[in-house]
Amino acid sequence: MKRTRSTLLAISMLITASNQALAQDGSVDADALAKELANPGGALSSLTSKFEYRWYAGDLPGADNQNAGTYTFQPVLPFPTDSGDTIIVRPAFSAQLEKPYFDAVGGDFDNATAFDDISFDLLYSFGNIDPWVFGVGLVGSIPTGTNDRVTAHEWTLGPEFLLAHKFDWGIVGFLAFHNWDIENQGDLINTTSVQPFLAYSLGDGVTIGPSGTITYNWNAASGSEWTVPVGVNIGKTASANGQPIKYGLSVEYNAVRPDAFAPEWKVSFSIAPVVQNPFLR
Repeated sequence: MKRTRSTLLAISMLITASNQALAQDGSVDADALAKELANPGGALSSLTSKFEYRWYAGDLPGADNQNAGTYTFQPVLPFPTDSGDTIIVRPAFSAQLEKPYFDAVGGDFDNATAFDDISFDLLYSFGNIDPWVFGVGLVGSIPTGTNDRVTAHEWTLGPEFLLAHKFDWGIVGFLAFHNWDIENQGDLINTTSVQPFLAYSLGDGVTIGPSGTITYNWNAASGSEWTVPVGVNIGKTASANGQPIKYGLSVEYNAVRPDAFAPEWKVSFSIAPVVQNPFLR
């Protein structure tokens, strides 16, 4: 009952914040901005703050009673080239908030709050191929985590690939990438991920589409390799005191996940002001 009340309270707070955001009166071309912000290969710079809350499930004792939050700050920094292409840098700085971990000695769960490893992707997005969007790049992480119980604390590096098509109503495509720890030759981290995306414009800067990243863990035990979420994301781009801002609310359910312990539900709320790239001033 306590977990149910906390679940409802968290969802209620996120929906209230989203409704307040959606009430902002836009004074910009909200639809055009919304479509461009939905494009991972786009040329707009933004500063995203995202809060995620997860509810866990699994076969381990007490797994169904675990929950945790994550706060992430991710600037999107595009650098246009003379050829019309764009180099996009996206570092992500995260903090794990009371993330659970299983203590095999004690046979129960504990939790910890810690800064996570800094992750990043470096994407080269090719221009002059409208309405197609194509990009290649690298993803990775830097071991800056402050607690090895809840962070990987590994150097990782791998390829990234983007393919999408723009329409009058929005954009559809996918972003695929692989994470591989370079210190241990993939013995600890060896995952392939595909993030399908679709942003359908409903007008007035509102978009709707699926949410979630499909992941295959090459090091997992048989039957626990896949994580497949099913979710929905609603975005609203508007202007607050002349500042273009994108708000997002998403809900995901991991329809396929490892049996022992994994997130079952996730709710996310994000705010992303559109800004000028400070390194191009």
